[in-house]
Amino acid sequence: MTGKAFIDTNILIYAYSSTDMLKKEKSLNILRSENLTMSTQVLNEFVWVMSRKYLLPIDLLRDVINNISGIAYISLITLSTINNAISLTERYKYSYWDSLIISSALETGCDVLYTEDLQHNQTIKGIKIINPFKR
Repeated sequence: MTGKAFIDTNILIYAYSSTDMLKKEKSLNILRSENLTMSTQVLNEFVWVMSRKYLLPIDLLRDVINNISGIAYISLITLSTINNAISLTERYKYSYWDSLIISSALETGCDVLYTEDLQHNQTIKGIKIINPFKR
């Protein structure tokens, strides 16, 4: 990987919970990379899923989030991020939440967005979307 990479929530979820060892290993490899970025949205979604679906204790999730913040830059969602996400939703017809991820990746100058939720190999304003689980 070269440049900055933005990590979507599903990468974190697979790294910390997946019984699919291929997805888990690919996610862990991404998390071992340098120049990682994610947003507060990603962290919030991760806490929600891990506490509700996987029943991880909230105090453990606090520790996990603090560890994650040590390996990745965490971008904040601002009014500008939101307005850009709305424009992306209008143009590309992605959901608002997916557009908010793209908007955060754009604002932080990322070259790659790792996610399984968007169109693999699509480039949006200079960011290449990569589904690392695509075979």
